[in-house]
Amino acid sequence: MREFLNRRQVYLYRILQSEGLPAQNECILCNRPGRWRCKDCLGQPLYCRMHCREYHQQHICHRLQCWNGRFFADRDMWEVGVRLFLGHGGKCCPQADPNQYSAGEGQMDLCAETDNSEDTSSNLRPNPSQQDEPQMFPQHPPEVVEEEDEDDDLFWDDVEDTPRPPLGRHAPAKDRHGNQFILIVDSSGLFRIPAVYCSCVDVPRDFQLLDLSFFPTSFENIKTVFTFRCLDDFRLSNLECKTSAYQYFQRLRRLTNPAFPNSVPNRYAELRRLSRQWRNLKLRKWFGFGHRPESPGTGQMALFCAACPQPDVNLPEDWQERYTV
Repeated sequence: MREFLNRRQVYLYRILQSEGLPAQNECILCNRPGRWRCKDCLGQPLYCRMHCREYHQQHICHRLQCWNGRFFADRDMWEVGVRLFLGHGGKCCPQADPNQYSAGEGQMDLCAETDNSEDTSSNLRPNPSQQDEPQMFPQHPPEVVEEEDEDDDLFWDDVEDTPRPPLGRHAPAKDRHGNQFILIVDSSGLFRIPAVYCSCVDVPRDFQLLDLSFFPTSFENIKTVFTFRCLDDFRLSNLECKTSAYQYFQRLRRLTNPAFPNSVPNRYAELRRLSRQWRNLKLRKWFGFGHRPESPGTGQMALFCAACPQPDVNLPEDWQERYTV
């Protein structure tokens, strides 16, 4: 414990350094300025917009952040141009024009670099006169004391309690190519992303989502899906930690928006319904009914108990004559 107390302030300062933009703020894959980082990638490396999009095309459930000049703000995958391609293992459909989804991305990357061309990390770097003696603790900006308005306390009861918007930007209903956004509920939170369905094969859309481990909440006009990882995580949390569906979904809302969790879409009813459906599918799979056409009968999906009396297992042949009342 004493060793920790001696290193506590140093550890705290080291953690605070990771929250800011480093001095070498270049993309790890090119020489462009790196303004995007992923909280789920090892080491939280910096990416430019193009390489962030290309790398996370197969990792759409990762959580992104973007440097806004003062701090790393939470952002969504659609803001770097990531789309959910269905029908081909996460890759673009061969029948679709590949230039349709890449023609305008390069111009957007250049615009993003132009907007962030100014060096906004000077507040995190030491001054030239202070490089020999770096400051141990960051300087806090002076607090701005606002004058209190005496009239504010008179009318606060008349202000309507409207929900506050989330910290990030609102996702549009469709992208510029007409692809509809869907809401994905994952164990890491909720996020929206445009879905591009396959058009070269006649496969229902819910089957295309199931092939990529997404469980749709409806069968037509699908707008919300749950990941298999989220449903498995809730099943284990409910089994081992006795976490209710309400508590688990409130945790997901808090992960998505810690400041305003009530602004996150409410899919509590969908979680309750899909968790029961997922548990039933799991039981049928574990007991081998996925390879048999018949439905399970009474007691055919019950776990075997070695302690219970079982004829021809742990009971003698004359158990009916020997064990009589």
